[in-house]
Amino acid sequence: MYNTLISSVSILGIAIGSLLGGKAVQKGRRRAIFIFDAFTILGAALCQYLSVPTLCIGRFVCGFAAGVLNIALSKSIIETVPEKYTGMFGSLSNFYIALGVMLATVSGLVLPHDSAYYEETEWWRFVYACPIIICIVQLSLFTFYWKEEPINYSVALGEDEKAKSMMARVLKAPNATTPEETDAAYNAYIADLRKNSNQEVSKVPFKDAVCHPLYRRATWTCFMIGVFNMQTGLNAVNVYMHRLMDIVKALGPFAITANTAVVICGVTDFCGGVVAIFAMHKFGRKTMLVFGHSMMGLMELGAGAFFQAALPAPMYACLNAFIFSFSLTSGPVTWLYISECTVDTATGLVVLGLYASCMQ
Repeated sequence: MYNTLISSVSILGIAIGSLLGGKAVQKGRRRAIFIFDAFTILGAALCQYLSVPTLCIGRFVCGFAAGVLNIALSKSIIETVPEKYTGMFGSLSNFYIALGVMLATVSGLVLPHDSAYYEETEWWRFVYACPIIICIVQLSLFTFYWKEEPINYSVALGEDEKAKSMMARVLKAPNATTPEETDAAYNAYIADLRKNSNQEVSKVPFKDAVCHPLYRRATWTCFMIGVFNMQTGLNAVNVYMHRLMDIVKALGPFAITANTAVVICGVTDFCGGVVAIFAMHKFGRKTMLVFGHSMMGLMELGAGAFFQAALPAPMYACLNAFIFSFSLTSGPVTWLYISECTVDTATGLVVLGLYASCMQ
């Protein structure tokens, strides 16, 4: 019961943070990252005290911060890379989520296999402290290296010099051999951004994002994509993987332990995220979405059929294929649609739909 409570309260935090995240990132992507990295450190610190109330509060705070950071970082990526690379780099949001899932499953290996020894181990503190390490690294990078806002965001604010400073860090001006030629190339790039993109996306109020004819179709379409993204059942598989493995092993002889099987699923999720980086650069969003949902449906049917036939190994293989298909297709496509198609205030609503649909 406590495991479900602690897991659910973090998802609740993500949902609430997502709703407010669209407004938070309007005032600056870097500002939001600094503030909510600090919230993450606070939440992880609270989780170091072993009691259900502090664990729940700490997980809620971490989830709340994650809801905002998901939006700030995914927007930052899309607003920094050139348009032709948004598929490849935009899928990094899903990649890092998959990496987090894998690290979470692998970190479970340091815990005792026998629940009778849970009270004697202190390794759980390290697991809960991992976000502190990640946030310190991220804050250091944003403090000492990436000191500017994303390129598109700076251009939208009319801060061309800051945009050029960021370009100098991440983009190379083709055929430019002198500082003057480089500056001219950057000016041309900025002019092209102003010509071909909506510079008002960071200023649209929430009411217009959901009701105005110019924005509402994108908002509600992406909202439904986010809802169906979680209705695939991926979150339930991740959260209850240990119980699923107990079911698999109860069907008949199965060569690997439940803990090892969970780790393999986490690695499978990560591998799907890696392949997606290259696949999203080659194939269209709609193609990947349709293909992915078709494959996931087939794998779920296969898992059910093999469960009825009491065949544990094929059932486990179908679960892994389902996870890989999600991380390859629906996971990255959803984040790309959210980042590319919605204005800031709508992004929070859409990500809320994605995570709120997990709480069933």
